[in-house]
Amino acid sequence: MRTVSWEQVNDWRLAQHFLLKRAKRNQMLDVVERVGALQAQVMSAAELQLWARVDGLKPSDVQDALWKKRSLVKAWVLRGTLHLVTAEDYPIYVEVLSSFLLKFYRRGSWLKYHQVTL
Repeated sequence: MRTVSWEQVNDWRLAQHFLLKRAKRNQMLDVVERVGALQAQVMSAAELQLWARVDGLKPSDVQDALWKKRSLVKAWVLRGTLHLVTAEDYPIYVEVLSSFLLKFYRRGSWLKYHQVTL
């Protein structure tokens, strides 16, 4: 059995999120995909998360990917808050969430709180 230290675990996790060595600018979508989703309730927060991980990134790169190239999608995919995900991964999030949300929004407590019926 192989043992690892907490420092090794932390180093591995930081590396997986491009926080030890920043990715190249043309790898921005790879970074979003690897991280899974970037919290984007406030857009500058998503830009900062990517800036910390991608060398030479400009805020306009994120905006272009979102609004011009459509390679990023801003949507409610996790924890009821806006996140950025890659356009390629977006259908996966929709499929996974559809079964969860279908059950969630049919729960009696949710219906009662929002004063709606099925």
